Amino acid sequence: MEVYFLELGIVLILSSIIGIFFRAIKQPLILAYIATGLLLGPLFLKVVVSGDLVNTFSSIGVTFLLFLVGIELDLRKLKHIGKATFIAAIGHFFVSVIVGFLISYAFGISLIASMYIGLALTFSSTVIVVKLLEQSHDNNSLYGKISVGFLIIQDIIAIITLVFLDALKLGQNISVLPVILLFLKAILLIAAVFTISSYILPHVFRYVGKSQELLFVLAISWSFLISIIAFSLGLNIEMGAFIAGLSLAYLPYVLEITSRVKSLRDFFLILFFVALGTQISFASSVNIGLIIALTLSVLIIQPIVIMIILGILGYSKRTSFLTAISVAQVSEFSLVIISIGLVLGHINQDIISIILIIAVLTITVSTYYIKYGGKIFHVLRNYLSIFERKELKEHTIPLELKIKDHVVVVGHHVMGSRITSKLISMKKKVLVVDFDPEVVTNLTCIPNVTCLYGDVEDAEVFEMLHLEKASMLVSTIPDIKTNLFLIKAAKKANPKIVVMVATGHTHEAFDLYGAGADYVILPYVLGGEHSSLLIQKIDENPEHIKVLKEEHLKELRKKATLYSFF
Repeated sequence: MEVYFLELGIVLILSSIIGIFFRAIKQPLILAYIATGLLLGPLFLKVVVSGDLVNTFSSIGVTFLLFLVGIELDLRKLKHIGKATFIAAIGHFFVSVIVGFLISYAFGISLIASMYIGLALTFSSTVIVVKLLEQSHDNNSLYGKISVGFLIIQDIIAIITLVFLDALKLGQNISVLPVILLFLKAILLIAAVFTISSYILPHVFRYVGKSQELLFVLAISWSFLISIIAFSLGLNIEMGAFIAGLSLAYLPYVLEITSRVKSLRDFFLILFFVALGTQISFASSVNIGLIIALTLSVLIIQPIVIMIILGILGYSKRTSFLTAISVAQVSEFSLVIISIGLVLGHINQDIISIILIIAVLTITVSTYYIKYGGKIFHVLRNYLSIFERKELKEHTIPLELKIKDHVVVVGHHVMGSRITSKLISMKKKVLVVDFDPEVVTNLTCIPNVTCLYGDVEDAEVFEMLHLEKASMLVSTIPDIKTNLFLIKAAKKANPKIVVMVATGHTHEAFDLYGAGADYVILPYVLGGEHSSLLIQKIDENPEHIKVLKEEHLKELRKKATLYSFF
């Protein structure tokens, strides 16, 4: 017990130190935790050498993470995913399995082991993608929505795969009857869980809802209960946790539950990635060439496949590219799949090491992919045109060529929508440019608003903005490269135009002013000023807060209806 306590203490202390260093050099914290595991593992300091501790961390961590993944993935969103995302996910699945299998088999890996490798490498990490999209504030962007929809389809496929492997684990051979029986058990479990969550859990959670502590305990208990039942039926524990999470996604208390367990989630994320780092092994029997080839297939070949599919379906090169690189990593489901394969005797420890190393490499690179996706696209944009059809299918709205004295608003989510609403009330002619075709479609019926789907840095799209005739340009996109381009290009086209751009960083504001911006919007500064004015109004008239609350709720409901898709 004392040894485990010391190991855990050392892990957390070193994670904090390395995490502070990585934050100072502005690198993703996920890499700090993996580096901690690598440093403390058998390769270097050999502090964490207990297989029991590492396995416990990995098992509990993955189980708990999949429970949270289930909570955050409301299956009702499936109806909004659309044909494009479904086709991309299914197409990517089959191509990735085949590519992974062929590469492994070409390197002399056995037939069954090659199939496991191909299957393990086809799933993307919901945990990584959702977390990084939230950090970059891109979860409501078009590519963010497609990526999350893509992951939902993958998670469903992964659950089906786990049921099949669990059936093999029971029968130890490929037989139709055990597979059918286990699928029936899984279906019955899912039906029972969702029946309870529909008719019983709402009343139970409503009863305990006033106690945040009890709400938290109840949610965790529900996860363990379903996991135990799943295990007793011969199913995977992780699958049970995922189903438990899905069943809670429908409850009105989901936000309270996720907010309460967020710290616990982050704790297990740390342990999960540290454990991942400790299990990396560069034994002489591990084929480095195979690792490189498979890693490149995940980081390059799989994104190309997604870009081809989305391009054929009519999406722009930017949307296709950002979606493709967002899902270029190995999933937590992959680790569960290969662990079952090891138990079944289908693969050996070398295959486990290969997948773990690839997981670490792809997760590492994908954090940079998502963090710097916009900048990478700017570098490669001229080479990505081959993945884009001449006529985009993304609800492109033609512009009125005679438009003039208008205000161009780039980006219509949150801040942009408020600005557009104000401009409409001022009887201004507004031209909205956005990457989300749903937003563009919703605005087409509003008088004095002209909409355009596209990339403002695209020469053809930029020309259609008619900035030489515009009175003002407002960019709500917090991307400094895009905003620097807009400032210079707009001032060149029309020296008299007023240019306002947004950023979330003070140091970038100086650069934007230096480039010629007339005003730089810092949301947190404006938010503070607005809040101070509200406080002043409430202080003068305490009853006014009720009016403000009703107005705010009305506004939130309106936005929830307008942006109901994810």
